[in-house]
Amino acid sequence: MTAMYLALSACAVSAPLQVATHEVSPKAQFQEPVELALSPEDKGQRVMFAEALGRAFRSNSISLQPPGTKAAKGLIADYALSSAHAGAGVVEAGKEVARDGQPEWAAEPRKRGLLGFLDRCKETRLRGTLVLFDRVSGSIIYRGSANSGGCGITQEAIDSLATSLVADAVATLSVR
Repeated sequence: MTAMYLALSACAVSAPLQVATHEVSPKAQFQEPVELALSPEDKGQRVMFAEALGRAFRSNSISLQPPGTKAAKGLIADYALSSAHAGAGVVEAGKEVARDGQPEWAAEPRKRGLLGFLDRCKETRLRGTLVLFDRVSGSIIYRGSANSGGCGITQEAIDSLATSLVADAVATLSVR
């Protein structure tokens, strides 16, 4: 019985990755090189996300420029990574209540299944954001975010967010 309980309470959560494009400049085009806005003070998950974005840009054959290097053209990539317990829902500011009086969820709280009392998973919701700035004008040419859920923060989850965001940025800006 104990073995069955442990097997049922193990974490097997995997929420599908969702990518959303929030802002694209009407005349924007992808330009190289890209400089990741990494500071010597950055550490932990921000560095992990920066490294994952670097790998994602390189796998799309996009050249990177070392941080702090002066360049005449190209893009500056700023980014953020956040995590929250998935039991808490996320509501977009200004959209707290829908017409029916219920919250308009950007990300619903995690619901437990029929055997919820056996569920010991501490699901984590990860959100990555990528903002690309034109180096010359300083304007935002792309802003997107990606969300995923799973059991904890793993390098694999961070890599997936980075790969999806870079692919979305490249596809969105290449069309223009």
